[in-house]
Amino acid sequence: YTTLFRSPDKPFKGIQIVDLSTRKISIMPGAESLYVPVWSPDGKYLVAIGQNPSRLMLYSADTKTWRELKRFDVNWGWYVWTKDSKSLYVSLSVGENGLYTLTVPEGKWEKLSDLERIDQRSPLGNYVSITPDGQPAMMDDTSVSQIYSLQFRQ
Repeated sequence: YTTLFRSPDKPFKGIQIVDLSTRKISIMPGAESLYVPVWSPDGKYLVAIGQNPSRLMLYSADTKTWRELKRFDVNWGWYVWTKDSKSLYVSLSVGENGLYTLTVPEGKWEKLSDLERIDQRSPLGNYVSITPDGQPAMMDDTSVSQIYSLQFRQ
C-alpha cells in the first residue's frame, strides 16, 4: 500500500491508504486530520503534519499508533528523513528560523544552523532535501535559474 495526501488549503479527509491488490481507498486510522505523510526509509515510521495546534505527528508501524512528536508555535516548515531513519531534518522560515534535527522516536530537537543568508520571502519556502551522501540541502528561490550550494559547518 501507499499513502496519498491533499493540499492543506483544500478540503481533505486525511491520509488515505490505497490497497493496490484490491484498488480500495480507505482513511488511515487516526490520521483523519493529518496531511503531508512521509514514510521513513526503513518503513518503521510515518510522520505527518497536524494543525491547530501546528505539530509533527509520528506513526509507528509496529504499534499502529500515532503520537505527537513535536509541537510548533508557528506553521510547520519542510522536513525530510535522514537516510538511517533515526531523525528528520526540519527547516523553519518563520519564528525561530533555522535548520534543525528532530530525533525519532525520542523527539530531541537540535538547531544545526540559522538560515539568515537564505531569502525568507521565497514563495516556495525553504525546502530541505538530502544530498546523495546524506547531507541536508536547501532550495532558495532567487527568481533566476541558478543553483547554489550551502555547506553547514558543525
